[in-house]
Amino acid sequence: QDYMDGAMENTTATVFGDFLMVDRRSFNDRYYVGVNAHELAHQWFGDLITARSAAHHWLQESFATYYNQMFEREVMGWDHFDMQRRNAQINSLEETKKNFLPVAHSDAGSTRHYPKGAFVLNMLKYVVGGKEAYNKCIKHYLNKHKYGNVDSHDLQVAFEEVLGYSLAWFWDEWVYRGGEPAYKVQFREIPGASEFNVTQTHTVSDAVGLFKMPIWFEVHYTDGSMERKQEWIREKNHVVLLPNSSGKKVAYALFDPNNEVMKSVEFEKTAVMLLSQVTGAKYYLDRYDAALALRSVPVELKKAALLKAFYADKFNVIKGEVIYQLSSQTDAETLKMLKDALVGADVQVKKHVVAHVRAFPAEIITDLEKCLTDSSYEFIASTLELLCRLKPENIGAYLERTAAIEGTVGRNVRIKWLEIAYGHTKNEQFLKDLVNYTSLSYEFRTRVNAAETLKRLGHFDEQMMKNLFNALMSSNTRLAGPCIEVLKYFYQQNKWQDIIAAYIYKGEWEKWQREKIRVYFF
Repeated sequence: QDYMDGAMENTTATVFGDFLMVDRRSFNDRYYVGVNAHELAHQWFGDLITARSAAHHWLQESFATYYNQMFEREVMGWDHFDMQRRNAQINSLEETKKNFLPVAHSDAGSTRHYPKGAFVLNMLKYVVGGKEAYNKCIKHYLNKHKYGNVDSHDLQVAFEEVLGYSLAWFWDEWVYRGGEPAYKVQFREIPGASEFNVTQTHTVSDAVGLFKMPIWFEVHYTDGSMERKQEWIREKNHVVLLPNSSGKKVAYALFDPNNEVMKSVEFEKTAVMLLSQVTGAKYYLDRYDAALALRSVPVELKKAALLKAFYADKFNVIKGEVIYQLSSQTDAETLKMLKDALVGADVQVKKHVVAHVRAFPAEIITDLEKCLTDSSYEFIASTLELLCRLKPENIGAYLERTAAIEGTVGRNVRIKWLEIAYGHTKNEQFLKDLVNYTSLSYEFRTRVNAAETLKRLGHFDEQMMKNLFNALMSSNTRLAGPCIEVLKYFYQQNKWQDIIAAYIYKGEWEKWQREKIRVYFF
């Protein structure tokens, strides 16, 4: 129950932390599908062949991450897969703000070893021409090195032996060097053509150079037709022309449709182009990018297109963005959309309503109240908290309806219930129940959840102190770390500092325990 790492790919037998054993309702909040596929992929990437050193750790984790993403794509769809790539891109760009370490580095960190490396593998597939060529290379790589050790160069050689051409440039850019390209794209119509002016704007140094990548350019016209072209962008500045000899009216233009290349992009578009793109683009990420860019456009200009996007898109992320941008509107069309979101089957869309909307008319509150017995425990907890804020006169009734629900990992509904119930009644028993949840009788997620709840309530007592010191000594850092922070919070208060200090000095600690306490308190 205190296995903190999720799962481990022991050869022929994956071990799971018990918090991944979820029921049907918990599956809506945290599911094991990707973890299961990830560990199974390790039977090949990590067990059949193993990285020679820590510098090549990505050869295990990036592959396992990529294959679990592809499995999730089969189960949950392409939009889900593409949003995983987008999240990898966002996180990788954030990591680059800290340092320029490459994927193939022992200190690269989990973001690069897992999601960035997976994105790199997807780019490699894109560069070599798709699934068929990529799979031939991977099969050759596995067969050639089975039951042996490998490094990043071995993977490169395997691809080159199958394909018959050099990929040294790709490995140099994406495996051995850090950073990602930053592009500024300018688009304009000129007589007989459309012009893209592309500039690589990132700082070039020994760690990060100019990038060379094949990138598609598309121009979509209002009559439904399009023009597209792929060019290798490798220079600081590059101009790409797409013909438009008949003078068709441009609806919108795309640079790297479907976000095949990891990068940051500055590409300003008119509101008219964005409105066409958000409902007309083929790929989810292109529609999503248009939706994000519409944040700066006045509501009266975009509302119709956003509502159309809400009903046209099946995946929850664009629906959530529409809810966010229209959350302050009270017109009949927007209210209908919110009601449809709350009564629909997609619980992830419902979560966006609770997260973004702050002003709820009476008819929406009625729909919210029906959600207190929803299929998602996370949604129940957040809805309970929201309703108690919106309708404090009904807190007792809301608590009564949810009193028997324990929740998912970390007993999230029960602990939120106790927090609200104590605030409403000041019944000391509810505090005692929360303190009990911080004890060794419960797994680490429940203990952490209860400890952080008690911190919000400002409650601390001797039993809670003993439970938190027990957690401090745990080798499970996902238990010890948060509980240490709660202890330090109360230690900084005069009311509790002497009591905690006395407990430390009088305790019969082993040497290693005293050393650990000294790190945090003295």
